[in-house]
Amino acid sequence: MKNLLTNPQPSQSDYINAIVKLGSRVYEAAQVTPLQKMGKLF
Repeated sequence: MKNLLTNPQPSQSDYINAIVKLGSRVYEAAQVTPLQKMGKLF
């Protein structure tokens, strides 16, 4: 959070970290939902 306070504009590393966190959440959701759907079908 110190980077956000000292630097008003987000740096490229902060931007990449945000995308990686979002991507990991989407990836986890994509891994879980097909298993749940298959479990419901069978």
